[in-house]
Amino acid sequence: MPLKTEAFTIASRHDEWSQLAGVSNTIFLDDAGIQAFNTDVVGIVDPLRRLFAKTERRSPETAVIIGAGATAASAAIAVAELGCRHVSVVARDSSRATHVRELCERLDVSCDVTRLDDLSALEASELTISTVPGSAGVRLDMDVRDGDVLFDIAYGVWPSINSQRWQASGGQAINGLAMLAAQALRQVRVFVGGSPETELPDERRVRSAMNAAVGLDESGLFALSVG
Repeated sequence: MPLKTEAFTIASRHDEWSQLAGVSNTIFLDDAGIQAFNTDVVGIVDPLRRLFAKTERRSPETAVIIGAGATAASAAIAVAELGCRHVSVVARDSSRATHVRELCERLDVSCDVTRLDDLSALEASELTISTVPGSAGVRLDMDVRDGDVLFDIAYGVWPSINSQRWQASGGQAINGLAMLAAQALRQVRVFVGGSPETELPDERRVRSAMNAAVGLDESGLFALSVG
């Protein structure tokens, strides 16, 4: 989604994640003016927490974030929420990763920046989050160990080329639609109740309907079909 920085700028009030990341993806207008929310953070955190619980795994201590834009900033907050202590940010131009690196410092998470051309030199990580569009033509030539997780946030044709390669190497890939559905539920909470923390009436059914609408299984993690 474009214009996340602009959405943040036009608002007079911001939720915690918007304020921290400096980007917003949800705007709510009421009598007090414009309030901006960032539901991308929880859109990343929720599916990963469900996955780790489902597979009885601990949260990772390290993560790789591919990309350095607005969604990468939200991803940095998300991995900090999950307990990561070190993040490697991968960007075509390392100078563009300044905001994400500084954000990691504020989160007390160590961070290094790697150019995309040097991606293959990175050590394997338990969690990789790709925030680049599917049309960006980025090939994730990385070491993958059994069980390493790829959260490919681009949603389109699934499985993506990168997710197929990842799984063929023994890793596990999550469809970007999992983030879309998880953050959209928080958006609906905002629109209905004015807060992303206020649960909806009969929210379990709402969640199931949203997952089904985008072709995800009941867990909200995996696609029911491919293509």
